[in-house]
Amino acid sequence: MWIGGLAAGFFGLLGAVARYGCGVNDNGLACRGSGSTLGVLIVVAVVSVVTVVTVLSHERPPRRVLVVGGAGLIALLGCFLAARGLLDTV
Repeated sequence: MWIGGLAAGFFGLLGAVARYGCGVNDNGLACRGSGSTLGVLIVVAVVSVVTVVTVLSHERPPRRVLVVGGAGLIALLGCFLAARGLLDTV
C-alpha cells in the first residue's frame, strides 16, 4: 500500500509542477494553473487513501484487511492513471 502510494504521489507531484517545464507556447492542461491544481488534488487523494486504508485495517480480521487493502490499491491505481494522464498533456 505504501509503495503504491509513493508511486501515485510521485507522479501527482510531477503533474503539479509540470507547468514549470513547459515552453511559452505550450497550452496543454499540465501547463496551466488548473493542471497544477489537479496535480495537488491527486496528491491529496493519495495521502487520504493511504491514511484511510491504514486506519481501517488496524487490528482487523485478515479478510477485512484484504478487502480494504484491495479497494485502496484500486483507488491508488486510479490516482496513478490520473497523474499519468495529466503528465501526458505536456
